[in-house]
Amino acid sequence: GYMAVMLGFYESAIVQLTEGSGRERTLGQYLHDEAFVPLGIDRELYIGLTDDVPDSRLAKLDAMSGLEPLWPTGAYPDGFMRRILLHPKSYTGRAFRNPRLSSMPSIADYDRREVKALEIPSAAAQGTARAVATLYRAAERAINTAGTDNPLGLSDEALALFTAPARPGRKNGWMDEILGIEACLGGGMLLPPPPNESLDDDGDADRRFVSVPSGFGTPGAGGSFAYCDPHAEVAYCYIPNRCGQFILDDPRDLALRDKMYETVQTIRETDGRNLPRLDIKRLTTAHYLTKRYTDMYPELKPLP
Repeated sequence: GYMAVMLGFYESAIVQLTEGSGRERTLGQYLHDEAFVPLGIDRELYIGLTDDVPDSRLAKLDAMSGLEPLWPTGAYPDGFMRRILLHPKSYTGRAFRNPRLSSMPSIADYDRREVKALEIPSAAAQGTARAVATLYRAAERAINTAGTDNPLGLSDEALALFTAPARPGRKNGWMDEILGIEACLGGGMLLPPPPNESLDDDGDADRRFVSVPSGFGTPGAGGSFAYCDPHAEVAYCYIPNRCGQFILDDPRDLALRDKMYETVQTIRETDGRNLPRLDIKRLTTAHYLTKRYTDMYPELKPLP
């Protein structure tokens, strides 16, 4: 399942054992040297915030704390926050509560300067949306130019991993034991839903999967989301500091992506390459948890 905070520690250990320089760099050090500096984003993206970054450059998180997330809203998967807060030995609790930053874990823990300084690759990175989108753009360009525009030197094997279809688990199928809902994961990222994802009578996607609309990427706690869509030739990142309660498809992010794809489609129609139309309805259909929430609060739905 989705290993949440724990995933970054496993990845860092693998990098230290295999990165080849003899320096046994951590994941944060490796990405700084091999990706952030070459892309010119080393002053915009940190895994382990350095002391020379002033507090004035840091957005303050506005997030729930204590038992507040237990208030039922319909945004989280059923029982998700209960497992994190009240059942620390559950798969969900262990995936999200290590390291133990407070007695009652919260996104607000990551607003503390001493926590920002730690290398917690899956949770405590600090950066701008532009910097994260720049990372994804490097992968998108490498894919769409067959490697001729490849500033990070991504291998064919890595690019194939990024674009391979998701596969169900051997025991639980698509069900993710951590999240408690169905998810499409592979290579440490979210992948698109299977092509046979069901449609209703109006042709709308069921969106029962936690997945990217196309390409590969990952959401983040509080409503952030970043991915690249090689088919549409876009790299995207949304980072709020006011944290919501959505695993995926925060209404603010969804409204922005809706307009992004409309704009991309307009550009594709006028750039002279005779590109196929994007399936905007499928690309912008909300996950069923977001739909459940916005049906309760329709003022949060994207404007027509």
